[in-house]
Amino acid sequence: MQQDPLHKPTEVKPLSQPLSPPLSGGGGLDKDCDKGCDKGSQSSPLSDGPVPDKGCDEGRDEGSQPSLLQHPQRIGLFGGSFDPVHLGHLLVAQAAREELDLARLFFIPAAQSPFKPDTRPTSAQERLRLLRLALAGKTWCELDEQEISRGGVSYTIDTVHDVASRLPAAQLFYLIGADHLPQLPQWRGAEELARRVEFVAIPRPGQAQRPFPAPFRGRWLAGFPLGVSSSQIRERVKAGRPIEHLVPDAVAEAIRNNRLYL
Repeated sequence: MQQDPLHKPTEVKPLSQPLSPPLSGGGGLDKDCDKGCDKGSQSSPLSDGPVPDKGCDEGRDEGSQPSLLQHPQRIGLFGGSFDPVHLGHLLVAQAAREELDLARLFFIPAAQSPFKPDTRPTSAQERLRLLRLALAGKTWCELDEQEISRGGVSYTIDTVHDVASRLPAAQLFYLIGADHLPQLPQWRGAEELARRVEFVAIPRPGQAQRPFPAPFRGRWLAGFPLGVSSSQIRERVKAGRPIEHLVPDAVAEAIRNNRLYL
């Protein structure tokens, strides 16, 4: 997803635990997160996936787990470049699910960030491959490829339009890097976004909360701030340093095997 002015070279191996069926029509947040950060617009075709099972709710009692029947309208949208996806993204997703009581959360990788017009991300196929590996077995998460399928610069307003058309009764929560809050009024379709979406700020470790700029409404995510970014992962790989404990094991292995970020 991308924000406004101012957010398939290797064959994908089938997962042992496939994600729920992809949303119709569709195609994530750290400093590299050009989507959530200000993706001008993201839309994710949402589909009614299975109710999350116990296996994906570590540390939560069955009675406290959100279900599609209890909260059919609370949907989280997580946009970004995810280049690559790392444990910080997964911790953000888990915190958002628990704190917002989400029925489902959609990871929405951007095709091209409007904030970085001259920077080409890693191929969509490779980024999607790593996301599928990272989300395998998490039935409450879904990978929405709509922005990549749409191509060009990814704007959040387009994504929100798409999601709203598929789930007109849904209450949408859009995750955004806290560093991007001041630029929200400059996003494409800012006034409409402020009406349609509640933004959720993702803080960096130790970052103080600040008010949302008018006319936006939102809240701050409490846990779990982690000082890791996709750019740091790329730099470590290029320098030949280990990335274990920073990305899921399957993602680290795929990066090594496919010689990504060298």
